[in-house]
Amino acid sequence: MKDEALRERIVDEYLTSGQSYREVADRCGVDYRSLHRWVKEYRRRMRKPHKIS
Repeated sequence: MKDEALRERIVDEYLTSGQSYREVADRCGVDYRSLHRWVKEYRRRMRKPHKIS
């Protein structure tokens, strides 16, 4: 999905830039609260243990 890929790029930019939510969100044209939520969801997914078969 195009929107999901865009969100992932913005989250990655936030995580690697060292800038604030507001700085990255303003530059990318999204609300900083949305970015905060996306980062929180991303971190939650990364913490979830993967089941090994």
